[in-house]
Amino acid sequence: MPWQYKVSKFGADLRVQTGPGIGKFELLGVDNQPLGWIIGFPIDLRSRKLITGPYRLPLREPGCIEEFARRLTERLGGRFLWVANTANVQGIFPDMTASIPCVYDAVEKVAAGSPKSLLTESEFADRFDETTFRRMRIDAEGWLPGGGTVHDGVRRLLPNHWLDLTNWRHKRFRTAHHIFKPTSVENAANTVIQTVQAQIEALVSGPRKPALALTAGRDSRMVLAASHPFRRDVDYVTLASEKNDCDTLVPRRITAEQNLSHIELPFRRATPEARSAYIRAGGNCVAGANSWFHPSVAPLADTHVFVGGTGGELSRGFFWNKRNDGKNLTGSTLLRRMGLPRHDETIEVLDEWIANTGTSEPKDLLDMAYLEFREGCWASVQFPCDMTLVRVQPLLAAPAIFAMLGIDAAVKRSASLTDKIIASEWPSLASYGFNTLGTFRDTVHQMCRVAGNPEVILRRLRRLAS
Repeated sequence: MPWQYKVSKFGADLRVQTGPGIGKFELLGVDNQPLGWIIGFPIDLRSRKLITGPYRLPLREPGCIEEFARRLTERLGGRFLWVANTANVQGIFPDMTASIPCVYDAVEKVAAGSPKSLLTESEFADRFDETTFRRMRIDAEGWLPGGGTVHDGVRRLLPNHWLDLTNWRHKRFRTAHHIFKPTSVENAANTVIQTVQAQIEALVSGPRKPALALTAGRDSRMVLAASHPFRRDVDYVTLASEKNDCDTLVPRRITAEQNLSHIELPFRRATPEARSAYIRAGGNCVAGANSWFHPSVAPLADTHVFVGGTGGELSRGFFWNKRNDGKNLTGSTLLRRMGLPRHDETIEVLDEWIANTGTSEPKDLLDMAYLEFREGCWASVQFPCDMTLVRVQPLLAAPAIFAMLGIDAAVKRSASLTDKIIASEWPSLASYGFNTLGTFRDTVHQMCRVAGNPEVILRRLRRLAS
């Protein structure tokens, strides 16, 4: 299948297969010693280049595999995972959001990017857990956090965990101690800028032109500001609504007044058949709005690589609650904080996850939950769903993640990191508001959104109740 891979074990030997469209690059240490393969669309943040062939690191065969994996995954951007095959270790290490997903069957000793590519057609049907699918409201806006799937015997590898292919058990290799590195907002802004620019520069020199998503929100504005040195080398793209909402009108104004190349794409609704194929490709683990509207970006597929703003939420405590900071956080309260319905098996898994993070600080736990569950179990799961347009999220490279999570609580609550980046790289962007066309028009738009999708208000009520 396109964009898919499969890792299987035969005795002591690993077999790594990749479908068309996805990269498989040998990883080499000093003296060209083989260390396995990098799968996906990796970018070397130091050289600011796409990785298109064997990738050499000036490091010897790792003594501590977990330390080596942290160093490797922290110097790459794009989206990737490492299939380690050394003299001492065989395992799978994802990037910090598992943006190339990994699911596995420990009994059959096989791993792949999706249950759809892991299982045969009959297994996919026979092992489908429809009760969990419906309970978690996956067909609406729900998802399944914690490493579960809706297929019996199939588990998902979470970000910051690795899969040991000698015993097919997963283990955390990056705890809170490795993730939360206090920093000033000024240093964080500079790190985010450099990390985003390194990836855009690499993509500009690649075979397809970068198309940077532009909405009225803070996260795409962060990427826009960082893109300033390359503003004449990229296109900016907006999904334009006939209702002329703020995500249509604000980008239109910005690109016109800043003289930027702007592509407006109308919303295109998927046919029921196309939506069903999208959901199945992700293993029936996620649906939501993207399953309906993914055809909207199809016109970019042959000419562009899509560059999004996903991940900026990490700079503003997305799962925090002003009324309740999450003291005595449990799996049950965490599930409600994510806006998801109660599911006893998932609650048990989340309780175990909390105990294994290396922290009891509620805000850190909530930020880790966003990183590992919202990104790893919702956003990243959608990678194989639409196998037409390569998507890169530059804010989700490790240095940017550390920077956003390292700023203090007051800065996160004020959501001021975006303002610092704008002031540094593109000050004139400060004249454009975020997510607003004025109070009255905003209220009308929100009322229409809720009326069209009641699941939005249900999720927010669950969060408030936590």
